[in-house]
Amino acid sequence: MTPTSPAIHRIPALAILGLGIGLALAPHVARLPVWVTVLVALMIGWRARAAIRNDALPRKWLLILLVFAGVFAIWVQYGTLLGREVGITMLVLFLGLKLLETRHDRDAVVVTFLCYFLLLAAFFYSQTPLTGALLMATVIVLTAALVAFTSASRSWRHHFRLAGTLVAQAVPVAIVLFLVFPRIDGPLWFFPDLQRGARTGLSDSMSPGAISQLSQSDDIAFRVRFEGTPPPQSRLYWRGPVFTQFDGRTWSAGTTNDVSEYRVHGDGPSTRYEMIVEPHDHPWLFALEMPTIVPPGTRVSADLQILALRPVRSRFRYRAEAWLDWSAIHATARGDLHAALALPEGFNPQAVALAQRWRQELRSDRAILERALAFFRSQGLTYTISPPLLGRHTVDQFLFQTRLGFCEHFSSAFVVLMRAASIPARVVTGYQGGMVNPFDAQMTVRQADAHAWAEIWLEDAGWMRIDPTALAAPARVESGLAAALPSGESLPFMVRPTIPFLATLRQNWEAVASFWNQWVAGYDAARQRQFLGRMGFPSTSFEHLLQFTLIGAGIALLVVTAFVLRTRRPRDPADRLWSAFRRRLGNAGTPPRAGEGPRDFAQRARAAHPQAGTAIETIAGVCIAVRYGTPQGAAAARRRLPEARAMLAQLPSGKPWAVRLLDAVRPSLRARAASRVLLAGMAGMAMTTSDAVAQSNGNGGGVYPERADVRAFIREIAERHALDEGRIAFALSRARHQPAIVRAMEPVRRGQRSWQAYRTRTVTAGRIEAGLAFWTTHRTALERTHERFGVPPEIVVAIIGIETEYGRNTGNWRILDALATLAFDYPRRAAYFRSELEQYFLLARELDADPLVLRGSFAGAIGIPQFMPGSLRRYAVDFDGDGRRDLAGSVTDAIGSVGNFLKEHGWRAGEPIASPVEVEGDTHRPLLEAGIEPSVPVGQLSDRGVRVTADLPAGAPAALMEFDTPNQASEYWIGLPNFYVITRYNQSSFYALSVFQLAQSLKARKTLEGGAPDTGR
Repeated sequence: MTPTSPAIHRIPALAILGLGIGLALAPHVARLPVWVTVLVALMIGWRARAAIRNDALPRKWLLILLVFAGVFAIWVQYGTLLGREVGITMLVLFLGLKLLETRHDRDAVVVTFLCYFLLLAAFFYSQTPLTGALLMATVIVLTAALVAFTSASRSWRHHFRLAGTLVAQAVPVAIVLFLVFPRIDGPLWFFPDLQRGARTGLSDSMSPGAISQLSQSDDIAFRVRFEGTPPPQSRLYWRGPVFTQFDGRTWSAGTTNDVSEYRVHGDGPSTRYEMIVEPHDHPWLFALEMPTIVPPGTRVSADLQILALRPVRSRFRYRAEAWLDWSAIHATARGDLHAALALPEGFNPQAVALAQRWRQELRSDRAILERALAFFRSQGLTYTISPPLLGRHTVDQFLFQTRLGFCEHFSSAFVVLMRAASIPARVVTGYQGGMVNPFDAQMTVRQADAHAWAEIWLEDAGWMRIDPTALAAPARVESGLAAALPSGESLPFMVRPTIPFLATLRQNWEAVASFWNQWVAGYDAARQRQFLGRMGFPSTSFEHLLQFTLIGAGIALLVVTAFVLRTRRPRDPADRLWSAFRRRLGNAGTPPRAGEGPRDFAQRARAAHPQAGTAIETIAGVCIAVRYGTPQGAAAARRRLPEARAMLAQLPSGKPWAVRLLDAVRPSLRARAASRVLLAGMAGMAMTTSDAVAQSNGNGGGVYPERADVRAFIREIAERHALDEGRIAFALSRARHQPAIVRAMEPVRRGQRSWQAYRTRTVTAGRIEAGLAFWTTHRTALERTHERFGVPPEIVVAIIGIETEYGRNTGNWRILDALATLAFDYPRRAAYFRSELEQYFLLARELDADPLVLRGSFAGAIGIPQFMPGSLRRYAVDFDGDGRRDLAGSVTDAIGSVGNFLKEHGWRAGEPIASPVEVEGDTHRPLLEAGIEPSVPVGQLSDRGVRVTADLPAGAPAALMEFDTPNQASEYWIGLPNFYVITRYNQSSFYALSVFQLAQSLKARKTLEGGAPDTGR
């Protein structure tokens, strides 16, 4: 084959690039289709052969054909051209194709940067320390390839040494940016791994063999760090999914509410711990039985299951507290437990008959329980991770035939027996046990620790845990899975107790991985705030961190620039003079020509500019003598450099730089002359139209007193309150219409609003952390507010947190601009804002303040609690005793004023606020249309198709509300009088529910960290 174009054949550089390509592809090979791996390997081989034998590379038509064929094959393989796997496969394919057209150095640079992108894609699948180490090594190799293409004559050692130096110089900068660059809450991306099956953890159902499959996995489910000594192994029951429905073979979850129907009582001291749950793409979390509080960002179901607000798709960290000795008492009648008694007909007749015989003989629930426990101990049941397959009657076959089973067999059989004996029961799945890593003092709980047990209901004790597996294999809960299995049973290689070396190696590695996960892969916004707080940063908001990063980067750039300029070799004065000489003549229309010598250039310039002939001849002569003359002549010429430099002013200056720039773009401007005329005409039409619209809408745009409606307003309030009409007119003449405020005030259409999006913005981990600090700092004022006005501290903290982020963002709009714009140019609520503008002028008179100075929100709200002027005049209080009601500068006044506002609007101390409900049919629709003011007694809601799950007074008035999210099921809540009071602060039900839920999270965290008082629901 005859070469068709000059191709690069630098074998050493291509060899380094090939090594880098191989390392970049390595993390993806197992996930790529086999044909892609083979095809790319052939392309790499083809390119290597071409380099060694100096052959030509394939023609463009062949590469184009391969592109279309490859894309078509990928579409056939995946059925789509979108998605993570598809994108990475295309990137790999295009990398191989680009390698086949590396004819120039710039092509090799493109291939190298494609490899960099491929390295980033590896983090989509794995973020372990090994992945990080592999990627760092690959970066060094790829950088060495770039060096090799720029200095092909140097040795391999030089390439790698220089690449290592460059990467080492970049590491400190990368670490600083990693630590301080502002993070957002939550991951930037997530792609659930749908092919891992049961290895991702517990499922949302349980059937024979489901959990025993997990016993073969040593994957980590979660890590725990206890405050103090960990409880004994036998007390470590980590509660997860709870199953109440049974179809004869499979257990599944029933319908659960978001608020617990049970009261949990504990005996003895509680146990505190911090947990990090690995991602499993389900909403459930795990808690040591029995949890005492709900961690922030979670909710609790009626069956005491802790649930995240969304599927856990990244490591989830939370602190929790549990009672090891507990009882759960039902809050309603026994009839509501019917779901825990249901059994399918026609299944397990032997077990059902046995349990019914126990009921006939014993009558007492406790006596039946004792008989069942004795039955499991004496039946000769064997615990095994390799149980035989079971047929239709799974419980009968396990209890009376095979007698071999794993924990799901034991728990399922026990619950069936209890239900058949008319004792409510259910299956609880989760994990049991855990192993403390001596290297980092963290307890590790693995998938192999997955377990299932039973809960039964006794009238005098409530729900209580029964672990039937422990009856047949007590070693399972006392010493772990390995100790309970018969000899010969297979175990995951890394958890075998007979290989202590592997256990030590695993513990060391997991300690390193845990540190990596917490401070590298898991370095999220909360971790960043924690770290920077320890470093003494007063504020870690996104805006402040971004400002700090940009300022720091600017300073570092200036330092590096100064260092480079300082170390750069000084330029020769003669060179600087000659450059200025050429540049000035070029601007005057006589630029130097290619290949033209300095003397010829000087002669041509003198002929073009005879008036500057002497200066041209002198400057050129000095420069030529310095560069090309004898040593004596050069020395003499250097002494004349100042004289020659002074003559630069005699040269023609040419056109100014702006004119030269215009000349450079003039051809394109001429070509677009028609477009300019058209755009100018459109702009004029737009300006004329906007002026017409402004006049029709009465938009003053800075001349409000010239409008008739504004003059009438001024006269009216001046007469009513004895105000100076001239001062009001002058102030409004300085007011400016703000179109952005009108746009911000437009309500979100019902089909476009999203409760989940709104809640995500308002109830954040950062706001909770800041709220706890605010609560601690201003505890005294909050307690006084509670005592005087009856408003719980968490409600006050939540309102101030959502309004201004605890005083950090009180708004920067001029109050006069905001209120004037909304009063005169926002017809939808003009009456309300005209009244607030009136109140604002009265407030300015009372404070003896300039109305043009005060600033606040775009709606005209003022200070830390964002009171409108009328609310400030009516409800603000001097709570710090300094004789002033200062809502902008006094946090104490702000706290007391919020409490007074709510009290004056009807706050009822100690009463509930809101509760989730379930709706059926369409009979509830009139309740939604009735608005948010409570009017229907709670006891009558069931007649309207609304099921209330919480224990609320039957006579309490309530209002039904729907909280909708596009493409998701709506949430339904009832608001009680205190909920309606919160809407007096802001009429949005979304706002009020966010305040309530943020307050719940704050109270839960405060209880966990220091025992906040029980201040109401």
